[in-house]
Amino acid sequence: MIRMIALGLIAAVYFVTCFISPFGFWMKDSTAVAKVAELPDAAIPPDVRYRLENKALQVAVNRPDLPFEPTRLALGKQFRTFEVLALPLAAYKQEPGYVLYAISRKRLQILPVDDAKLANINALAGRDLTAGYQLPWWNYVWGWLFAVALGIWLIFQFAHEAKMRKLENEADDA
Repeated sequence: MIRMIALGLIAAVYFVTCFISPFGFWMKDSTAVAKVAELPDAAIPPDVRYRLENKALQVAVNRPDLPFEPTRLALGKQFRTFEVLALPLAAYKQEPGYVLYAISRKRLQILPVDDAKLANINALAGRDLTAGYQLPWWNYVWGWLFAVALGIWLIFQFAHEAKMRKLENEADDA
């Protein structure tokens, strides 16, 4: 009985997660950007705003967590995510690493930043914006918790079935 309640609880949490998760339901390998730092106005080179608005790569993303209103220009770390059934399973690096990005009308606009441009931005900001930054990978691997929970449930289920078969065999022998 407790095993069935546990399975029901795992299923209920999964279905609630599907509705509130910003990740897609189908298997998807997509580009994502994690914010490293917002750029102060003094750190934005004059040509960058024009290039971002007119020549940047636009990545259409259909995520409810992205705002419709334009956001401030920020320095971000570009990476790839792997998602299945609304569960994020992996995050791995993608070249180029650092990008300038803004979000507008639920579209992610990114502009790759090479080492020279990053050094220029850091000089204009007066500090190293990337110092101590680590990708928040745990936000992109928590989907494995459901697989682990289901695996634990299966172990208990198989152990219970083996115990029941053993008791049944002992009763038949008697």
